Amino acid sequence: MDADSVAVRPGDTLAQAAQAMRQHCAEHGRLPAHLDSLMVTHEDDRYLGRVDVADLLVHDNAHDVRAHLRTAPGPIDVAMPADDVARRFGDLNLVSSAVVDAGGRLLGRITVDDVVDVLRRQAERSQLANTGLDAEADTFAPLIVAGRQRALWLGVNLCNALVAAWIISLFEVTIDQMVALAVLMPVVASMGGVAGTQSLALAIRAIALDQVQAGTRWRLLRRELAIGGLNAALWAVVVAAVALAWFGSAALAGVFSLAVVLNLLAGVFAGTVIPMGLERLGVDPALAGGVVLVALTDAFGFGVFLGLGSWLLL
Repeated sequence: MDADSVAVRPGDTLAQAAQAMRQHCAEHGRLPAHLDSLMVTHEDDRYLGRVDVADLLVHDNAHDVRAHLRTAPGPIDVAMPADDVARRFGDLNLVSSAVVDAGGRLLGRITVDDVVDVLRRQAERSQLANTGLDAEADTFAPLIVAGRQRALWLGVNLCNALVAAWIISLFEVTIDQMVALAVLMPVVASMGGVAGTQSLALAIRAIALDQVQAGTRWRLLRRELAIGGLNAALWAVVVAAVALAWFGSAALAGVFSLAVVLNLLAGVFAGTVIPMGLERLGVDPALAGGVVLVALTDAFGFGVFLGLGSWLLL
């Protein structure tokens, strides 16, 4: 918030409002940044609305400020979280907004450059969170502190990899008898992981923009599953053709394409549901969502592909 603002009374004329701007410039050496409107307040500084600077230029300067008072959109409460302020600026295309206390008294202004700073910090935090890092902790913290944070994240990923390896070990005999399954396994896991990551990113963005409510959760899930189904049908044909040309086995091609379809749909489902569940648990989806998703798509992909191969091909 910037406490630098120009306030006028509702009974002032537009000429007096213009004079208030000139006086402010004379006292401070400049006008407030991004000045698109003047704040209109009572004598006790209670906020009433605003008058656009453009009105001072195009209307008769003998008009009262009251005649050009704009009350919408309303002011921002000083206790409003920065993320909500940024969302409000984006939704309403604001350049500036008044900030008031609990009693409605004008405290200052928030301008679009302040919001840009907030959005930049959000983007940096989200980018680092996807790898389990924190900007301040990893840049300035002692080696032990930064190393411990990274070690924890690596440990979580190691556990995920060990679970996937254990699932593969359950089908050791199957892989020994049909090496082609080992060759194609990474493709199954990768397709599910990529599809899930796309849905995960979309769901996290929707949560950040406050677009996910009780009535929209299932609609978002159905939409993502429908899109996933279309992509699964398309790529099932492609991977089946590749497997058939590569290994010359129609049965293997069928199992491979079916496993890709199932893991792709599982990835889309997990990528949509995981961030919603983490949010309700009070866990940052951007921080933990990717780890959980990779663990599920890898484990499920390996398990379903090798299970189908063991059942249908041997």
